[in-house]
Amino acid sequence: MRKTLALLLAVAFLYLVPSGHPSIKSQVLVAASKFFTVANPIPNSYIVVLATTDLSPIGGPTPTPKATTPTSAQASIASASSADSNSMFVVATAIPADPQVVATATYLTSTYGGSFSLTWGVALKGFRLHATEAEAIAMSADSQVAFIVEDGAIAVGTPDAEPIQMTIDPAAFQNPQPHASWGLDRINQRSLPLDKSYAYHNDGQGVNAYVIDTGILTTHWEFQGRASAIYDFDPEGIGVDCNGHGTHVAGIIGGQTFGVAKQVHLLGVRVLNCQGTGTWSDVIDGVNFVTCHKGRPAQQGIPALANMSLAGGENRAVLAAVRNSIRAGVTYVVAAGNGNSDAGDYSPAGLAEAITVGTTDQSDARAEFSNYGSTLDLFAPGVSITSAWIGNDLMIATATGTSMAAPHVAGVVALYLQSHRSASPATVRSALVGTATVGVVRDPGQESPNRLLFTDY
Repeated sequence: MRKTLALLLAVAFLYLVPSGHPSIKSQVLVAASKFFTVANPIPNSYIVVLATTDLSPIGGPTPTPKATTPTSAQASIASASSADSNSMFVVATAIPADPQVVATATYLTSTYGGSFSLTWGVALKGFRLHATEAEAIAMSADSQVAFIVEDGAIAVGTPDAEPIQMTIDPAAFQNPQPHASWGLDRINQRSLPLDKSYAYHNDGQGVNAYVIDTGILTTHWEFQGRASAIYDFDPEGIGVDCNGHGTHVAGIIGGQTFGVAKQVHLLGVRVLNCQGTGTWSDVIDGVNFVTCHKGRPAQQGIPALANMSLAGGENRAVLAAVRNSIRAGVTYVVAAGNGNSDAGDYSPAGLAEAITVGTTDQSDARAEFSNYGSTLDLFAPGVSITSAWIGNDLMIATATGTSMAAPHVAGVVALYLQSHRSASPATVRSALVGTATVGVVRDPGQESPNRLLFTDY
């Protein structure tokens, strides 16, 4: 509706422009075509994507990054770690700004009005703009701007019940693991009934898993010292999870009891606050950080994946950032969303290059809330999933959603990357789709692939 109003205003303005000013008319038409609205917009906050951003689809396997001199941003991040690239990380709240992006942002705001805060120079070239809608629309017509989209608010879900204290089970260290959670039990067998165990060949050792979420309680018993907080959107934050969602997701990816990949290294990228809410611009900042972190010299040769158990309405700036992070060699696993609608209308779920995951329940039926459609790659367990939580280092909770399905897939990606260390994101995606169990999901939804996550890695 707001996009329609913007277009109507632009068209109305055309009739007020004298016929001798075709250039002004052209600028109005360009502005109308390069300004986009979103669901749950944040007033006077916009995401500006510059024309220097690579907006092309990924046409093939991601090339192996060259060992070149690091950028200033990469060098800064590298200096925040010890010689052992996976031992200790200092939590970052920003990376050095790209001078060209800053210069362009300064020019655009001085010309059209407004101010800017966050700037990005890796996953995309752009910045967060604080301005009126009229100023943003006018700026979007500038040739240095690819497009401008409204910033939007996003939120993640809450647990099914109050968290409880876990009892440490020595069987969590066994392989096969008896008494495993039903989600782990389901993904390593082709059909029901469950055999009440989880067996694996790989454990994710030597693989980095970025968890773009509410942060991670790194001291939790489930992580056995394998979790680090490396980024916080809050300048005064230290990356610690004060919501629980990110810790739960990390526990499914790589917890000792509840995790798929029991030796993966978990890297917390905090982009949401204690209430589990945030903005798309902060999510982009996290994706930009992940992309830069992956590119630093100390990370060369270490396979990496990122899990995004968050979803909102379509936002083309988010899609561009995630696509370019994938282009840089990070395999992204994303939640399909919980709207019982077409996942293609959501971000980042609608990105073709990401692995998009829907949810099944204990009977292999698509959960009634799970998004569906041709954008999905496969389904995974996501109903009544138990994992780590916050409160203390032994707290656990049960939660439901595509947020819980995606990390099952992310864990399997870690298992695969352990023995296929140079595999591109496209190769990883093809491998998981190719090994999925076909035809067992009941009511997968219109145009959805009938594929359920399976691992023999």
